[in-house]
Amino acid sequence: MDRVVLVTKPSRLEELVRLHLTEGAARFVLESQGESIAPYEREDAAYRAALAEVRRQIPADLPVATVPRQDLPQFLFREKDLVIACGPDGLFANLAKYVGGQPVLTINPDPQTVAGVLMLFPPEATGRLISLVDGREYLIPATGVVFGRDPSCDIVVGSTEVSRRHASLSPSPEGYLLRDTSTNGVLVNGEPASSPSLLGKGDVLTIGDEQFRFHADSAPPPREPLATLEVVSSGLLKGRMMEVRSPLAHVGRGAHNDIIVADESVSDSHAKLQRREDGWYVVDMGSTNGTYVGGRRIEGEAPLVGAPDVRFGGVKFIFRVPDAAAAGSASPTRAIAALKVEARKATVDATTPVVSQPGLREAPKVTHAAPVKSSSRWTLMIVWLAVLILVAAGVFILMKGH
Repeated sequence: MDRVVLVTKPSRLEELVRLHLTEGAARFVLESQGESIAPYEREDAAYRAALAEVRRQIPADLPVATVPRQDLPQFLFREKDLVIACGPDGLFANLAKYVGGQPVLTINPDPQTVAGVLMLFPPEATGRLISLVDGREYLIPATGVVFGRDPSCDIVVGSTEVSRRHASLSPSPEGYLLRDTSTNGVLVNGEPASSPSLLGKGDVLTIGDEQFRFHADSAPPPREPLATLEVVSSGLLKGRMMEVRSPLAHVGRGAHNDIIVADESVSDSHAKLQRREDGWYVVDMGSTNGTYVGGRRIEGEAPLVGAPDVRFGGVKFIFRVPDAAAAGSASPTRAIAALKVEARKATVDATTPVVSQPGLREAPKVTHAAPVKSSSRWTLMIVWLAVLILVAAGVFILMKGH
């Protein structure tokens, strides 16, 4: 991006003043027709404020070319221009005839009066990134932000694994687009991101050793819950249901987490839940009071199979995956194990010792029902036939004697 081109359109008040030469004359004409000039003045003030806000967000080192709508046919656009159109929907339709492959950002200057079918974004920055390392918040202006190792980047990530200009995130008509310009790539929710990628609310970006949570009022709506956490421990939180809407969800007491557990036993950044190809995992983030699965404190990470109880510090949950989400990411290992149990029809001896050492269960003794042999069945049938023949013969002899 070498230049910002700001495309504008005269407000209705400006057009009236141009037609009647002065604002006083325009007021007189409107009032003689039974109209008030007040709505025109309000729209004009809102439009000027929107233009000022857009200009404020453009970095000072970027040249800006302001182009009124009537000058578009004569203006020469460059390949690396970022075009910002601020005005009603018709402005974008008019602009589209003159731009080529340049990115176009559409700004709705006044949502109260402009429908915003094509002009999608308000002038103020609604997108933001929150660092999951230190909680710092970064606003995403109309021109976007650049991640990288270079000190000139908007968000500097000081790691040798990060390129000088690693990636960029900027608003577009479709939403907020992430573009990867690095060597080592960018992860979104723990998975390699394609470029460009459309971000959704709550997505987590991983760049080097840093992680950022994305939020935006105009981003696509959040996904359906992928899993749930139900509080089962006693206390004020008991019975509360918390939804896991991202394949990578952070848990902790801090406000930057996806799942906030307001309990003193929970660390600020306690753990994270991650969905992988073979199922869900919980990863402890070096918490003070630990993360437990099935009553055992984990070291590092542990798989979440079935509907296990998970405890963060002193707060215990039941982790569940909805049927629809489970069908989309079912673990093949789990399915095979279920088939094996069904095939064997095994029964466990009730006297089997439950625990032989902490956390381990002694292998149960398995007994199988003995199948009935086919030769025994045939013998039984022959005996019954013989009895029937003898009875029939006896009846025949008695009848013949009479």
